[in-house]
Amino acid sequence: ANDNTLTVGNSSNVRMTFAPSSTSANDSIAITNTYGTSNSAIELIASEGGITLTPNSSKVVTIDGNLTLSQSNKVTIGSSDIISDTSGTTTLSNIDSIDNTTETTIKAALTELTSLTSISIDPNSSSGEALNITNSTNQISSNLVSITGNNTSTALNVSGIVKLNGPKIINSKETLSGNSISLETYSTVLTSSNANVTLGEGTEGQIKVLILKNTVNVTVTVENASWGNNNNLQFTTAGQACTLQYIDSNWYVVGNNGVTIN
Repeated sequence: ANDNTLTVGNSSNVRMTFAPSSTSANDSIAITNTYGTSNSAIELIASEGGITLTPNSSKVVTIDGNLTLSQSNKVTIGSSDIISDTSGTTTLSNIDSIDNTTETTIKAALTELTSLTSISIDPNSSSGEALNITNSTNQISSNLVSITGNNTSTALNVSGIVKLNGPKIINSKETLSGNSISLETYSTVLTSSNANVTLGEGTEGQIKVLILKNTVNVTVTVENASWGNNNNLQFTTAGQACTLQYIDSNWYVVGNNGVTIN
């Protein structure tokens, strides 16, 4: 009857309590184990079937403690497996989006991965795009992707076809102050302070651009020059420029604007 409580078990420790009420919203059922300390102090076992918890759609199932899944089980939302385990290897799947807090956490974690030496990306789409990075904010003043190496290592090594859409900006320049042209910059500006300078042995495929800023005689002696006479490039007039590429252990002139090759 309403307002009559039925207790099955020992009321001081292990019991199941049925408490109907004349106010239906106050009806309750409680399973209590006061002193049991084992991991199976309360068990729900369905050896051949499932167990369903169905609260009102506006209510929640609250777990005030840890939740442990046995190995090789999973957490599923709808028909999508979110967290699944196979013999101790756990996989996170079917995540459509992340909130700002999670995104910030992941970015911070990646920034702190000092031991990260390589990332392997395998294309798995009909478009063939293994990695697609889009600047949705149209912030042209910032670097969408910044890759920094050092003077002795390759910052970015790409094998295969590279397709670039839009302006190509190579911001790697030195204004030569000594007599040895740097092999660590894309371009070198020659000035009136340079008379006789040298360009050393390059790296296979490397491109080097030389530009004369002032009207002055500058002779560049090129190591491993493909033309093999004096191995020289002669600059005399401001605006003269020359592009070289290192191929098969030799520097080749692949572009020239007024520079004398001898």
